[in-house]
Amino acid sequence: MKIARLREQERGVDRIRAFTLIELLVVIAIIAILAGMLMPALAAAREAGRSSRCKSNLRQIAMAGHVYQTEWTCYPADMQFYQDKNTGEKVAVGWFDLVMEHFNQPDLFRCPTTDWSLGRDMSYGYNYKFLGSARKNLHSQTKPYENFPVRNITCANETIMFGDSDGTGWLKPHIVAEPDTPEEPYADRVDRFGNAGYILDPTLNLIYATDSLNEDDEEWSWADKTRRSYVSDRHNSNCNLAFVDGHVGSLNVSEIYADNTIWDGFGNLGAGTVPNNGIKVGDGEFRYLWVK
Repeated sequence: MKIARLREQERGVDRIRAFTLIELLVVIAIIAILAGMLMPALAAAREAGRSSRCKSNLRQIAMAGHVYQTEWTCYPADMQFYQDKNTGEKVAVGWFDLVMEHFNQPDLFRCPTTDWSLGRDMSYGYNYKFLGSARKNLHSQTKPYENFPVRNITCANETIMFGDSDGTGWLKPHIVAEPDTPEEPYADRVDRFGNAGYILDPTLNLIYATDSLNEDDEEWSWADKTRRSYVSDRHNSNCNLAFVDGHVGSLNVSEIYADNTIWDGFGNLGAGTVPNNGIKVGDGEFRYLWVK
């Protein structure tokens, strides 16, 4: 036997068994199935990493917000408008401008899951209705502003301060542009992700908020009349939130929009204390229709 094998080797005819076509196809199919099973897990793992960095951002932004509150004895206004003494032009100053003065790191104001820039159409929103709405309102308890200045919060550990925001839109992709551009007027931008993302509207709106005015003294009710700025569920279907006491957590949208418990500053200690209109939107459509 050994002699026969040696002779075959000498003739260069040593046989090496090859894969058949069927065997190759089976191996390729198995690899494809394994890859298909692993890809979602890998995507979820990457998103978990981005979510962790997002929480770190929110923690530091909340820290800067506390520094602001300590210095000025109130929480920042969502957006105020001033007239430039030199040019006469109207200048907008948002909460992010005020907070960033105490923590000058613009990249912190961008969620790692998005590429949205700092400003009006950013990826983090502010619980302005209960912490600092500088919209004009002659019927509120803090007139001429809707709800500013706010100096104290009863239940800080159960009150949203900042969080992941999608803005008013969820039907069109985000773009970086100024409102009212010739290419796309503001009325057409409300469907874009990130539009007015710097604010977050609560589940139920304050009763007097329907009487608010904009910076031009025009009637401008809450949430852009029929729109509202929503939290985002971009982190594996959850939203990252920074609370007034400084801690950061992740909640499902159904928990956030159950009622105003984690919005109005009273938490479970005083649910229903702040009068609201009992509805989520006016004549618009609520984004998360499955939330009761």
